[in-house]
Amino acid sequence: MIYAPTLNPEIKAALSELLVKKDKAIENKQKQLAAAISCLAEALTRSFSLEHKDSIVIKLMIEAGRLMCDTQHTESMTRRSFICSSIKKDVKDQLYETEIDAFLFGEKLAETLKTAKAINKSGLEIKINQSAKAPTKGRTSRGLNFKAPLPNSRQPAVAANRRQEPAQAAATPTRRQQGPPGPPPQPQQQQPLQQRSRNRAQTRQ
Repeated sequence: MIYAPTLNPEIKAALSELLVKKDKAIENKQKQLAAAISCLAEALTRSFSLEHKDSIVIKLMIEAGRLMCDTQHTESMTRRSFICSSIKKDVKDQLYETEIDAFLFGEKLAETLKTAKAINKSGLEIKINQSAKAPTKGRTSRGLNFKAPLPNSRQPAVAANRRQEPAQAAATPTRRQQGPPGPPPQPQQQQPLQQRSRNRAQTRQ
C-alpha cells in the first residue's frame, strides 16, 4: 500500500485532540511520500518503453522505490503504535492483528471490536474468582468461672540515687626488716711505748 491510510472513525472518536493532530501530521507526510513513489513509478514505466534501456539506472530506480515503500510502511506502524498506547489492553491486542489497507486499522475494524468484546466477556465468565481468606486465629478456651487477676495497685518504690564514691586504698610503704643488732665495736687498745719500740727494732732486723 503506497498511499497514506486514513484513521478509522471508531479509533478517532476515542483519541484526544493532541493525538489526532499528531496522527494527521504523519498522514500528510505519507501523502507526500506516496506522491514521490508515484513519480518514480512513472519514470520506471517510461524507462522500460525505451529502445535503449539503461539497466544500471533502472536498478537504481527500483532500489529507491523499495526504500520509499518501506519508509511508508514504517510510518504507518508508527501511527498505530502511539495510537494503541492510549487504548485498553484488551482491545489493543486485537488491533495489532488487523491489516493495513485504505484505513489504518483495516476496513473491518467494527467486526474486530465486536470480536474483542466477545472474547473479554467469555474470559470473565470462565475466570474463577478466588477470594483470599485470611487465616483465623485460634481462640483459647477458658472456663465460665475464670476471673482475670486484679491489677496490682502497689507500685515498686523508686530507689534513691546514691553516689558511690570510689574506695581509696591507703598505700602503706613496706618497711625493710632489719636483723638483730650485733655487738658494739670495741675500741682499739693503744700499745705502750716500749712495746712499739720493740716491734720497730724487730722489723729492722
